[in-house]
Amino acid sequence: MASSITANTVVYSDLDLLFLPQARNRDVSRLTNVDAVKRSVRNLLETLPGERPFQPQIGCNLTRYLFEPNDSVTERLLVEEIRRVIAAYEPRATLKSVAITSPDASTLQCAITFVVLPQTTGTTLTITLSANLLSRIR
Repeated sequence: MASSITANTVVYSDLDLLFLPQARNRDVSRLTNVDAVKRSVRNLLETLPGERPFQPQIGCNLTRYLFEPNDSVTERLLVEEIRRVIAAYEPRATLKSVAITSPDASTLQCAITFVVLPQTTGTTLTITLSANLLSRIR
């Protein structure tokens, strides 16, 4: 018997790390399905290697590219780093594309498009790397 997953079926569920209370019961909110996977991908990309205790290999050092020359080599290295981290640590997502833009000399925008399994439609997550992100990390 084949199983079908409807739009209302919860396949993936994670805590909302903003810890905003739900209005009805004041419990911590949760993210489901696409939102849960998007948050997981964002957390992976914003985590520095060595930042998680007992799991030093998890993370992505995107900030090291922030002040590198804005050329095709840096863009290729950035795309490879994003692909590596998602492939290694987020089995719920299949990466489709990564587009890198640079609105100014000290900012990089990464538009990451992926499909959350078992769905077939893609979703896009945009991460902006700037000097403000460096202040959060230090």
